Amino acid sequence: MTRIKNQESRIHAAAGTSLAQLRLVWGITHTVARYGQHRVTRRLSRSLPWIGAAIALLTLGAAIRRKGLIGGTLDTALNAVPVVGGMKILAESIRGRDFIRERPVAG
Repeated sequence: MTRIKNQESRIHAAAGTSLAQLRLVWGITHTVARYGQHRVTRRLSRSLPWIGAAIALLTLGAAIRRKGLIGGTLDTALNAVPVVGGMKILAESIRGRDFIRERPVAG
């Protein structure tokens, strides 16, 4: 009887040790994954303003055609500034129209 109890206790001890090792490995893996996510997020957050400015420059020609030289340039410049551009677009979408009007179409 004692022999069976000793074997059972060894099995439970082995299961506990493997569970502890599994938790340790999962903890290390989780820490490394969080570190990698933080690095990628940081790198993307640094590049996003440049991406927004590049898109604004690509749309400059269309904005100038629609709103004129000064209006299109001002609209594009405001959209290129990271925080200001986002707030301007949000306010325009809530308001339902642009702050800088398009020039009248001749015809």
